[in-house]
Amino acid sequence: MDIVRPAVVLNSKRRRSGLTLMEVMISLFVFSLMIVVFSSSLIVGKSASKINGEYAQAISLAQHKIDQLRAIEWGRLVYSELQEGGFIDSSPTSSPYSFAVVDGIADYLPGAAGGRPPTAILKIENHPTDSRMKKITVIITWRSSPRRANDSKVEQIAYISNAS
Repeated sequence: MDIVRPAVVLNSKRRRSGLTLMEVMISLFVFSLMIVVFSSSLIVGKSASKINGEYAQAISLAQHKIDQLRAIEWGRLVYSELQEGGFIDSSPTSSPYSFAVVDGIADYLPGAAGGRPPTAILKIENHPTDSRMKKITVIITWRSSPRRANDSKVEQIAYISNAS
């Protein structure tokens, strides 16, 4: 008795229950690309959030200084009164004044260009047309990061009038 082995017949139909190597490679490439895009967007988002927080802090500091000056009597908006009251630094003695040291601006914002500390300037000017008003300008400058080309700056202007 001869044992005959049945011939192996190659089936021309392919089974489609799995993925081909090419489909797996394309899926891995797309997945890797999505991971790279997502992680880079997190880095950019974190940087933007930090910069926005610094702007919010600078705006708050500038508004606080304006509110301090509004609480002072009209006639006391001069160097001697402002310096004695602790509203400005001891120098310069004429407008524009500095208030970076008095208010501790360096505790809230990073330094400006060249490793300098942040600057905080206060200008008090007479209004050009109304002698009963003063124009108050507060400018705060800082450097968000060494990679940024320019310093960041917030400038707020307010008018204070003599109500008497």
